[in-house]
Amino acid sequence: MEIDDEEILEGDLLVLKLGEIISVDGIFVSSNFIITDESAINSESDLIKKTENFTSEFKNGTNNYICPILISGTQILEGQG
Repeated sequence: MEIDDEEILEGDLLVLKLGEIISVDGIFVSSNFIITDESAINSESDLIKKTENFTSEFKNGTNNYICPILISGTQILEGQG
């Protein structure tokens, strides 16, 4: 079922799928993980991993912080939640 962005209210749970652009800010609640492209918001080319919890992972010599915050205007590139 699809709904208009204007009908989304605080507290609503949404299912996000591959390729979708996130229309509202939110918190990632459930799934293994998703990968988002936030370059339209912050001009950084790094893809951002999202999970249910704040955490970090060491990759390529860098400590990458992972958080559940979803930002409107960003796109889902991998996974669903």
